[in-house]
Amino acid sequence: YKTTVNKVFNYHAEELFTPLDPRGEELLREEIRKYILKERDVKCDVNQIVVGPGTQALLNILLSITDGKSVTYIAPEFTKAMNIFRSFDFNLKPRKNTTEIARLKADFLYISPSNIYPTGEILKAQERNKIIKWAHANDSYIIEDDYNFFIRYNSYSVPSIHSYDNGENVIYLGSFSKSIIPSIRISYMVLPKKLYNIYRDHYTDFSQGVSKLEQLSL
Repeated sequence: YKTTVNKVFNYHAEELFTPLDPRGEELLREEIRKYILKERDVKCDVNQIVVGPGTQALLNILLSITDGKSVTYIAPEFTKAMNIFRSFDFNLKPRKNTTEIARLKADFLYISPSNIYPTGEILKAQERNKIIKWAHANDSYIIEDDYNFFIRYNSYSVPSIHSYDNGENVIYLGSFSKSIIPSIRISYMVLPKKLYNIYRDHYTDFSQGVSKLEQLSL
């Protein structure tokens, strides 16, 4: 990592003195776009990607540009994420499984389908299709937290929910803290086009919390 940082100083020194892009540096967002297309079949434009210093910061942006009031999830909760929803006065609706989720109404479903907390289970393909149908029927959004899809306890890999839905009702979240070193808090969010059109008019209201040095190094 030290060698990489030195390369940034040597080859991108002038860029380090320019203002931060609130969305994240375009060089990094383009590399993320190619990475998630190859690894998870997530198809998106580079401008739909938002870089931030962790999941909580990205959720704060998301909830600031939407009007949702309720969120469901498979219990137990991921507390750090749910605390952001609590700070926006959301009604939390924990459920035991996707069958129970499909019977209720909520604005968001927060789920980590490739590594369900705390068991590490993978959400099966038929269950992914079930919650996509639920999202379309209820005009809801699935927040797919795919932070460690590459850590698998089974021998197979299931495509991202985003790839099933073509991203219409799925907000895709990813992170590099598990694949590099935990102290590098760089996460990213892929907004559906409908939400991106809202974010596009407001992104200058938000500050970028990841240094340009870290972004260009990554």
